Amino acid sequence: MRFGQYIAKFSLATACAPLAALKGVGVPIAQSPNALRERVQEYFNSDQAVWELRARLCRDLNRMPVEDSSIVWPEPISPHRPIARVVVPRQIAWSDARAREIEDGTSFSPWHGIEDHRPLGSIMRARKGAYDASIRFRTEHNARSIAEPKGAPVVLS
Repeated sequence: MRFGQYIAKFSLATACAPLAALKGVGVPIAQSPNALRERVQEYFNSDQAVWELRARLCRDLNRMPVEDSSIVWPEPISPHRPIARVVVPRQIAWSDARAREIEDGTSFSPWHGIEDHRPLGSIMRARKGAYDASIRFRTEHNARSIAEPKGAPVVLS
């Protein structure tokens, strides 16, 4: 992705002990059709989640190509650098009203961002079609228009 005047790859890494403790812990999905949702609800009833957003800057287009995602960028040339923290506080993590409003009424696409954060490369261009098709399908399937959020996010109490 563009990162201002740079090209970067981004990653999101767990940055809090309660979330890190869940690594490798299975979720019994056969016991409930909503097992993942229920586990997320259980987690956020008692804990916040913190992630560290990291960037790796492209320092050599020959060794770190944008168009060939099969080539792993060498860590010594461009280590992960922390650029932000994402903090999600304890909260009610699910409601039918929230699902209708946010999940059915909004869309996500990396192309909604500013030009300085534009997606780059063939994989990202291929993904654009999938995002667009998903938006069209959801609009038709749910028989409602999809709008982008404006202002602060919905907070459930």
